[in-house]
Amino acid sequence: MSTLKRTATGFFWNQIGRTIEYVLVFLFSVLIARQLGAEINGIYATLLSIVFLLLTVSSFGLETSITSTFPRAYKSLPEAASAFQGLLIFRVIYSILIASIFLIFRSIVVEKLNVTTTVYDYLFVIVFYFVLRSIISLFSSTLVAFFETKINSLLGVATRTIELICVYLIISSGLGLKQIFGLIAATSILQLLAYIVIFREILLLRTKFIPVKSEIILGGKFWLNSMIEFALGKQMGIILLGLFAVSLHDIGNFDVAFTFSQALNQGLTIGFFGVSVAAFSSMESKAISQIKEYSQSLIRFVILVVTPVLFFVGTYAHSILPLLYSNEYLNSILLFQIFVGVIIVSRIIGGGITADYLFSKGETKKLIFSSIIGGVINILLAVILIPLYGVLGAAIATTTAILTTTSLHAYFVRRAISIKFQIKFSLLVITICVLSAALTSLITQTIVNVGPILAFALYCIFFILVSALIKPIRAVDAKNISNISNRLFRLVSIFSKSEYLESGLTDRQKWAYAWLPNTDFVLDIGCSNSPLVVLLPNKSKFAIGIDTDLDAIKSISGNDPKLNLIQAKAESLPVRNEVADVVLLLDVLEHTDDERMVISEIHRVLKPNGLLIMSVPYKGLFSFLDPQNLSEKLKSKEQVLLHRHYSDKELRRLLFRLFKIEKKHYGGLFLYPVTFWAANFFKKRFRIDLTNFYKKIGDIDNDISWGKLSYNLIIKARKI
Repeated sequence: MSTLKRTATGFFWNQIGRTIEYVLVFLFSVLIARQLGAEINGIYATLLSIVFLLLTVSSFGLETSITSTFPRAYKSLPEAASAFQGLLIFRVIYSILIASIFLIFRSIVVEKLNVTTTVYDYLFVIVFYFVLRSIISLFSSTLVAFFETKINSLLGVATRTIELICVYLIISSGLGLKQIFGLIAATSILQLLAYIVIFREILLLRTKFIPVKSEIILGGKFWLNSMIEFALGKQMGIILLGLFAVSLHDIGNFDVAFTFSQALNQGLTIGFFGVSVAAFSSMESKAISQIKEYSQSLIRFVILVVTPVLFFVGTYAHSILPLLYSNEYLNSILLFQIFVGVIIVSRIIGGGITADYLFSKGETKKLIFSSIIGGVINILLAVILIPLYGVLGAAIATTTAILTTTSLHAYFVRRAISIKFQIKFSLLVITICVLSAALTSLITQTIVNVGPILAFALYCIFFILVSALIKPIRAVDAKNISNISNRLFRLVSIFSKSEYLESGLTDRQKWAYAWLPNTDFVLDIGCSNSPLVVLLPNKSKFAIGIDTDLDAIKSISGNDPKLNLIQAKAESLPVRNEVADVVLLLDVLEHTDDERMVISEIHRVLKPNGLLIMSVPYKGLFSFLDPQNLSEKLKSKEQVLLHRHYSDKELRRLLFRLFKIEKKHYGGLFLYPVTFWAANFFKKRFRIDLTNFYKKIGDIDNDISWGKLSYNLIIKARKI
């Protein structure tokens, strides 16, 4: 199996397993919080924080070190047997050492963290559970290093499923925390035994001991970052609350608020870490523009996925939290809403994606620096605010630290690739959320006893409908997402604009692009530096743009191999006979010296039954307002027309026996010349450039067919 195939298979199983395991762990925490009450949940959260602290302290970054070094150093697990055995011995000895130190000072821990003395007995089970988990993680990360993630996924899901079922039976029987910790310790033993069976040949293999100093040193760098990140999270917040003797009831509320907000945040984007890191890593470091556009697309997509759900749950928190947990957690609603608001802001800044970029580029120093600043802020603010405001002070400290760290990540990435904060896009998404919530409220107010589940279903329907109408996603975002997943692209395309609608095309160019079929060869005569010529390869296998203005051609960005640009006159096309499927002649004929020669040349180069799409100024009611013609009349007494306007009769005579007209669109009445004059007036007199604004007004007018009164005409004709 190729490396690419192994990577794809490993990634698939890893994501499937992580997603299911994540849901099961969340349900496990909900069940405990709901059934045991806020105070006992506070004890549980405090003890679990101790486990995470011990795991972080004892990890020494070996998991990350293994997944980073093993694939490069060894081709298979048997080849890595010696290194694995050395790291396993180090992990066991180091974990036992940490556990022993903790047990010696366990009485101090119980006193300082404000937990009851009955918890004293739990600490032995907790330490045992910690040692088991630290060893299991080493086995697990070794399998990941060699893409054997299917085994990990199955074991993880099976273990979490057993725990969920058993904890329900324990709680139903009226038993408590001691039995719950005994359960997770027992399932960890079973999981460890399974890994020992899987690794039995590796563990029994006699190998020459090799030093693992490099792996440990590398792991130490990741360990430093892990320790600092621990200072930013929920676990540190809970430990600080315990140290300041905040009531266990409040600690339970803090745990629920933070856990639920992070469950929504992480659950909605659980697969993005691997995808975005892999995408950034695969891009050339020199392709800054590509990385910049790709990262901004990912940020916008994450905002679109996360914001609507968090907005709804935050708005309806008074109904959802009591339903999911119980009425005992009403004090967690404000904390939850604070965390939700901070998550939305952090996503707008680029949280997650910016960290993935730094991680993929090996910018560990910047990651560590950001984490240090965030961790210091969290601890300092907690020390100041918890004695004053209790659990609310801890929430403020944690959220401030998170925003600081996220902002630093964004700052470092902005310096590297100049990405922008997605303020405008985020306001658009939030506006859609507000509108959807308002429509949901109008419906639910007329129905009695509407639960949050039905309200959420209605909200989702309205959000999808409004998004499909407004289309907040740009075409380039949809195109970038298609590189990740075609299925995801098909879903996102419902909410994305067509590429030509946001490309700066004039109204005639939009009509021409819409009429243009998918074909082999397109010729655009008088292309200038129009954005239309750049889009032609999307609908043709080969395209040529022709114009007399060499500077305009050179200014066209992009180097698509399917597009060629040539300087030439329309009266003498440097193209062989009968090769083009479609010829575009947009706003060009009225400028040419010999219009009949131009039509004759187009007929020559078109294949039999080929297509001509042409736009010209029409002899409508307000054709006398033509800006360029009026300017020449004012300058000179002679009758000079820079723009020829055509009637239907004149066009039929010009195309007679060469082309058959199949379709017409008359557009605009008089706004185009009026807005043209207005734009030039403000630009010359006040140096205010309103060209784009007036152009949009003119284009709206040109999209409306005024029949024979119109100012412009676009036709679709077939070669006879």
